Amino acid sequence: MNKNILLIIICIILLGSGASWVIQKANSSYELTVIKKVPAFSFITQDGLSFTEKSFHKKATVLDFIFTSCAGPCPIMTNNMTHLYEDYKNVAEVQFVSVTVDPKIDNASTLKEYAKANGVKDDRWQFLTSDIESIKDLKKNGFMLYADELPRGHAIKFVLIDQNGQIRKYYDGTDKASMAVLRKDLNNIVNENQSYMKRVPPKANSLSAAYFELTKPNITFLILISTAMGYYLGADGIDNWSNLFITLIGSGLVSSGAGALNHYAEQESDQRMNRTKSRPIPTGMILPNHAMFFGIMIILLGVAILFFLINKLTAILAISTALLYLFVYTPLKKITWLNTSIGAIPGSLPTLGGWVAATGTLDPEAWILFAIMFFWQHPHFYAIAFMCKEDYERANLKMLPVLETDGKRTNRQIIWHSLLLIPVSLMPSYIGLLGMTYFWGALILGIGYLVSGFPLIKNYSLQNAKLLLKSSVIYLPALFLIIILDKLT
Repeated sequence: MNKNILLIIICIILLGSGASWVIQKANSSYELTVIKKVPAFSFITQDGLSFTEKSFHKKATVLDFIFTSCAGPCPIMTNNMTHLYEDYKNVAEVQFVSVTVDPKIDNASTLKEYAKANGVKDDRWQFLTSDIESIKDLKKNGFMLYADELPRGHAIKFVLIDQNGQIRKYYDGTDKASMAVLRKDLNNIVNENQSYMKRVPPKANSLSAAYFELTKPNITFLILISTAMGYYLGADGIDNWSNLFITLIGSGLVSSGAGALNHYAEQESDQRMNRTKSRPIPTGMILPNHAMFFGIMIILLGVAILFFLINKLTAILAISTALLYLFVYTPLKKITWLNTSIGAIPGSLPTLGGWVAATGTLDPEAWILFAIMFFWQHPHFYAIAFMCKEDYERANLKMLPVLETDGKRTNRQIIWHSLLLIPVSLMPSYIGLLGMTYFWGALILGIGYLVSGFPLIKNYSLQNAKLLLKSSVIYLPALFLIIILDKLT
């Protein structure tokens, strides 16, 4: 009983760390409803360049419809836009767009003079023109602005567009209070696109810290959780703590070595991505060959520990995990978006390793644990891929969120795998491996995980991807805790 209580305490600590993320999210929650996506169009800027709906991607945009000869609300709107342009001059993630509703007068040359007269010095503020019918269609059907009673049919609204080309809100471009709300929302849209996944992490402050970073401790941590879960279920509890400890040491070394070799294999990609360019190899803290040697040595050490102190099959599973990760999943990241599904295979093998370490055999029940891990990983890593899609695009990595802009396929993958996870996670109860405490706990967790992906369908935003990621991080230790509680009842 004392051993089980110790495991419960460990799981509660792990669960608490994940729950704190969700609480923090709830306390700082911010959401603007997505009204619609900007439709396809192609206009010309004041410099004669093409400007399409794709030009809205990667930058938050404030847009309005005006004409240069307007003596009514246009000067007020342009003056307010000028203040925004000046106030956000140091924010690269923001741009401004003014579309003329009088293309007969406002050709590219006229708009260029108008831009110059209003202090425009760079391409952060674009003035667009096209034929009158295309402009009317974009205004009315694209942006749902129907103020045709105004001169030339323009509107006094400012439109806020997010980094995914989605219309988020409208504002009165002549009203001071409305402009204050716009500034607040614009700041939130910009902040929404920032996260710990997109920041530039600090460079390791020592050589030992750099080598520790090579081991990818976050991934190794998840692998140790799944290994321990497999061991606990395989052994029907823990009757040999030293055996579990040795299994975790060996598995952790193999995982850490694979992480180091992944640093070596992806050093060119890491140099291109903001979130990885401060890693030990790109910064020169550790030479590539040294990282490769370090990775190989600790993999061999981990495999030797498992082979001689646990059993041969556990060692084979561990080395298979490393080989699949390095020589199948890693190169596929530059070839196909299916790398996520294929990468979920080595990501699920540690549960089998834990089971085999406890039992010495690869029983059918172990494959249920494999399936749980396999389906759990997809929403988890698709959330990460969305949060880091700009980095992945720079590195030419074929992640699904990089290959699409509307998120429809990504959302289908998230919901589909979350949905399949529910019946799969309940199978241990069906076959008698676990009882009803586990059944109801796993059902609640599975439904919660599924529901956490729904906001992404309504609003394909970074904020909702972060919510899904945090839910996924809570899921595993919570499931492990439920397994232990089930064994105690």
